[in-house]
Amino acid sequence: MTPYQVFLVVMLFVWPLTILGVLMLMAKLEERIERNPARTPEEAGLEPKVGKPEEKEVRIVFDGRVIGEDERAERGAAHPAPPRAGGKPMPG
Repeated sequence: MTPYQVFLVVMLFVWPLTILGVLMLMAKLEERIERNPARTPEEAGLEPKVGKPEEKEVRIVFDGRVIGEDERAERGAAHPAPPRAGGKPMPG
């Protein structure tokens, strides 16, 4: 076998052992990390610090209607639909 083939065979066995060693090290380090228990949801990062938790972060608009908002359907034509990507207003 050439020296290059010997190198490849060694790497074939060393590479998986190295990966397993890194994973085991990460697991040990994770056990040693002391987690700081939060007393409130804000400390844990579960709720926004600004605004109300009821506010939605995303509005889904489908065919000119905002999904999940019944008020939009009740208002009807009081607020026209936003224009399409082509710049032309949507029929309705």
